[in-house]
Amino acid sequence: IESIGWYPAIQKHEHQLIEYALDRIRKNDTIDLFGPTSASNRLGIFSFRLKNQGNAKRIGEILADQNICIRCWWHCTHPLFQSHGWKGACRISTYIYNDIADLERTFDALGNIT
Repeated sequence: IESIGWYPAIQKHEHQLIEYALDRIRKNDTIDLFGPTSASNRLGIFSFRLKNQGNAKRIGEILADQNICIRCWWHCTHPLFQSHGWKGACRISTYIYNDIADLERTFDALGNIT
């Protein structure tokens, strides 16, 4: 942590990733984001569903085939999803080990899922 500029550098990097991800989400009308849409009110964790896909597990498998790892299915929000009749969600998590190129690949791949 010291070698990369301590926590201010980590926060700055994560904020850049959050801004980029939110911009890509806004430009894709098939992504149904859960949680705040403002970078000032969120962490680098993006839970979402694709409006044209009911099966979150399938989305995870499609991305995994492209060497993109996301979390999918029920997570810890199983009771919430079950109460709404949803079949799970996907989650992208970012941190210091990610960069904009990782998010570009992920959102480009999501944009190609039909």
